[in-house]
Amino acid sequence: MITVIGSLNYDLVTFSRRCPRAGETLQGEQLEEHLGGKGLNEAIATARLSVTKGHVRMWGNVGDDEHGKKMVAALKEARVDTGLVSVLPGVSSGSATIIVETESGENRIIIIPGANGELKPNDEQLAANFKDSQPGDFVVLQNEFPGVRKVIEWLHANKPDVSVVYNPSPVRDDLLDPELLNKVAYLVVNEGEAEQITGRSGGEKDLLAALHQLLPRPTLIITLGARGCIFQSGETVESVAGVKVRNVVDTTGAGDTFLGAVVSQLYFGADLARAVEFATAAASVVIQRKGAAESIPEYSRIALRN
Repeated sequence: MITVIGSLNYDLVTFSRRCPRAGETLQGEQLEEHLGGKGLNEAIATARLSVTKGHVRMWGNVGDDEHGKKMVAALKEARVDTGLVSVLPGVSSGSATIIVETESGENRIIIIPGANGELKPNDEQLAANFKDSQPGDFVVLQNEFPGVRKVIEWLHANKPDVSVVYNPSPVRDDLLDPELLNKVAYLVVNEGEAEQITGRSGGEKDLLAALHQLLPRPTLIITLGARGCIFQSGETVESVAGVKVRNVVDTTGAGDTFLGAVVSQLYFGADLARAVEFATAAASVVIQRKGAAESIPEYSRIALRN
């Protein structure tokens, strides 16, 4: 089983030629609404990009509102088990305001936690929800809910055979503790996040070496945008080149799709290099479409390309 614990957000996306400077007002080009949140994106990506369905579940919260209903419906449509998604009365669903620069496709995001801010798993819930876990199971985490430290520490102490895959985004200084990060099996970061963890900058190989010196236990993956990614398991360092695309439309959800694709491949027995290559191809599809969850492709589309 793959369990994704994290956020479910409703995204309000503004497309503009560029972002306004401080004190500046710009006329945007378009406003759209999309389903998102790193947890929802990762759950849908893992499910859609899997060889077979029915092995992904989502643990999170939504509000008692129309946005929450739409997000739960989207998860079910992707064949994600929503038995651990709670509907909180009197609380709004999480949301995100996103500005996409149409000149570059880059995005800037402000998150309102809403119901996600109440996701604080305790010992009893963790024990109940992972009582049937088996070696080979995965748990996927990010930083859009307050209980992430508790989950990592509990799983490390009680379920060491479960592989924790962690993307520490958005970066929180209190969660960059090397002692905590060494308790996960896979750490997936972009260059900026790797620099914040290590306090170093420079070439990608030097950055990976610094990260490995600080974090010797996890398998490390550093995504490099259009340049692909570099990764290390044990003492083995490899890289995968980026996939060239003609038109970058929206990078929102690309990282979540990459992560979900890696996990789905590893779960079904692929080696790390194959998993990363597949994930890079999947992310290249997402950046050519608008939206986050809606832009994530099915497994068959990526398998045919590879």
